[in-house]
Amino acid sequence: MYSKISIVTDFKFTVVDTAVIIDIYSFTSVIPILLNRKPKRLITIGGSLENAIKFKEEICHECTFVIGDPPKSDFPPSPLLFYYKSKFKGNRLENCTFIYQSSNGSQMLDGVKAKEIIICSFFNIKAVYNYLNNNKPNSIQIVCSGFKGKRAVEDEVCAEYLKSLLEGEEDTPRRYINYLMRIFKGEQEGDFLPRAILTPPIEMLGFCLRKDITNTVPIARKNGRFFEIINGTKG
Repeated sequence: MYSKISIVTDFKFTVVDTAVIIDIYSFTSVIPILLNRKPKRLITIGGSLENAIKFKEEICHECTFVIGDPPKSDFPPSPLLFYYKSKFKGNRLENCTFIYQSSNGSQMLDGVKAKEIIICSFFNIKAVYNYLNNNKPNSIQIVCSGFKGKRAVEDEVCAEYLKSLLEGEEDTPRRYINYLMRIFKGEQEGDFLPRAILTPPIEMLGFCLRKDITNTVPIARKNGRFFEIINGTKG
């Protein structure tokens, strides 16, 4: 049993062995899906989109693409896109390097005070649980990224579910999924991202709530001004 498991929603980080970052729409959903497709390299970088484009020019590789808000990026941050698409501008995914520009995600990566940083969503929550259960870090901080400085219930529900798994509680993920759907439909109060952010709303919502569709455990490692994302599991 872990000596300490905490959920952070106010960005007040403490020193821990392992931090788990959750940002369902869409930073921590895109990354495990994309990593599962085995790209040549996956990098995340903060700052402006222009900063990511400049970094792409420094790499100077024809199969390097920027993920970020359109229209200036090469691809939008859509887990649906990377789940179904196999070629990117004529290049097979495994030959491509992706630079993911995310101010929100990078803020969390830079802010946590942990020896190890793991990226989690509903897509890989069981894989993250298994990884933590096997490695047994003494202290774990589950970080809810929120949206533009505000709390986002989809992140917190995912965090609560992961915490219940780690604490050995017998629970069903369906309870958590149904809770989110009720909020989204306006049947229950809660802080949720505006429908306008989801394109199309219900399709993206339903997809991002799918559970355990990959066994990747993305680990973020600082490398100068960016983070390199590697897979903590094989296969």
